[in-house]
This record gives sequence, structure tokens and C-alpha cells, in this order.
Amino acid sequence: MGKKSRTRQTCIGIRKHLLRLGAITCIAFSFPALLVYIRDGWFCFESEMVHVVLASDRVHWKGTLAAINSVYRNTICPSKVHFHVFGVVIKLRYEFRKARMEFQPLPNLVSYVNRHYDPGKYPRGNLLAESNYLRFVLPSVISQKACWWLDSDVIVQGDIVRLTRSLKKSSPVAAFARARVSYSQAAFQELQSRGIEVHNTSSSFSAGVMYVNLEAWRRAAFETRLLQISRVHREVPLWSDFGSQPPLQLLIGDDFETIPSEHMIDGLGHKKVVAVDPKVTFLHWSGLHKPWLPDGKAKGYWSPYFQKFQNESSESLFQDIEKALVQS
Repeated sequence: MGKKSRTRQTCIGIRKHLLRLGAITCIAFSFPALLVYIRDGWFCFESEMVHVVLASDRVHWKGTLAAINSVYRNTICPSKVHFHVFGVVIKLRYEFRKARMEFQPLPNLVSYVNRHYDPGKYPRGNLLAESNYLRFVLPSVISQKACWWLDSDVIVQGDIVRLTRSLKKSSPVAAFARARVSYSQAAFQELQSRGIEVHNTSSSFSAGVMYVNLEAWRRAAFETRLLQISRVHREVPLWSDFGSQPPLQLLIGDDFETIPSEHMIDGLGHKKVVAVDPKVTFLHWSGLHKPWLPDGKAKGYWSPYFQKFQNESSESLFQDIEKALVQS
């Protein structure tokens, strides 16, 4: 055998050895990833569809898009998420193609709006927006058994499908507890004297992030009772410092499932925040300083979700949004 032939055979042998080594290495490193893929795939296969409802308008549409993007990006099962977005009708083509999307106009909610809210005395944000009150009529606007309600100033850092599976779902609402109530004893007594079934409670929950048992709401005629409370409030001012929170607290009382507090950081729209744990599921910008506004707080935790959406979306999409805003 000549020198060139021996050199060629040596090169072939080295190449085969490297290929075998590469294959073994690939299998060794891919096997754990394969197991994770199978585990996650089975988890998604077993999971039920998770319905998420948001409301958007001229003021909050950027928040709504960022909220959708955060839910979509941070679940291992985007195909198990069904978004129901009311308000500004935006045609999303490919941005969230693995999830299901429905965009519908906002129904007429004027009857529910708290016209006695005093933003000058109690500056808490745009609590006069009709979109805040969509949560009152959820059993009518979607036909599902249950859904998440997310305010448009919420970012979801965790997996909403996984969290949904961990809930008991036996109460009308699953939400985060709050230490104080948002109504007075006089308001409770006035409604009770009118024959409206309301509940007095020493603690309450945040209505900005709720898992709503729609079947329980339908059985208890919550929507009708919320309308009754709103009508009395229009006639006799019961509160001027809150928007949609008091009627829900009076209606549900203590009958809610408490989501562990470590899943939520609230008040980002008014608190001074140094750092946010990435393991926290929900970030809520309750308060005046929404993260899309020039004076917004804690923007670093919100901006990536809007900017990533903006960078990956077509220019025509934002033109469509601008048209929808003009028409709304």
C-alpha cells in the first residue's frame, strides 16, 4: 500500500471515529432533552384549554398586547391557551399562531360604570373606563365553564396552564387576598336593605387577576346581582374611591379560593421596586404609573414583552391597530 493510500485510510478511520463519537455525544446530551420534551408534551396533552379574557381600549392596548405576549411566551403549552380580547379589534395574523385568538368589540357597559368615582381625590388610574367592567358580564360574553380575567396592566412571568391545573376551582373565584375591603358598612347596609344578596367580610381579594368559575356565576345569577348593585349605586352614591372592585367584593364575600401570595407582586404602578423575583407568576401595575406611560414605573419588567412583540410583528399590524383605534 502506497503512502497516499495509507494516509487516506487513516483519515477515513479518524472521520468514522469522530462521527461515532459525535453520535454518542449527541444521544447522551439529547436524551435528557428528549425526556423533558416527552414530559412536557404529555402534560400539555392532559391539560384542558385555558381561557384568558382581557379588555383593551385607546389607553390600555399596549398593555393588552404585552400581557398576551407574556402569557404566550411563558407557558410550555401555548396551544392550550385561548385568548378572548374585547375592545379594540386587532387582527393578529402570525404573532401567536400556536394559541387560539378571538377579538370582539366591547359590549355596552355604561350601566356598570361608577360615575361617582373621584379621580382627583383618589388617583388610582383610569377606573372610569368601560373596559374595567367587562369582568361583570363574563358569563354572557363567553360560553366556557371558566376563564382567567387579567387586567391589561398585568404581566404573566409564569406558566398559566400549570398554575390553572393546581387550582381547586370549587369557589366562584380564585384570586389573591387583600387585607382591606373597598366598601363601607353603610354601603353594605344600604344594599342589604334593598333586598340584594351581599356579603360582609373583613378581608377581600384583588379583582385584577382572577380565575372565574363561570358556571358558579351563572348558577348564582351574579351578573344580575352586579347590575342591581350598580343601579342602586347610581341612585345612591355608595363609594367614590374605587371602580369595579367593591361590587365584586360585596357579591363574593369570603367565598373565594386564595392563590398563594408568592405568585403575585401588586402595586407596581405606585410602589418603589428594587428587584422582582423571576419566579413570581403575576406582576400587576395597579396605580397611576402604568409601564407604557412616560412616567411609568418598573418599566424594565414590562418593556421586553411589548418590544419583543413590536420587533417580531409586521409594520402593517401596527397600522391596523392605529386604524382600529381611530374607529373605536
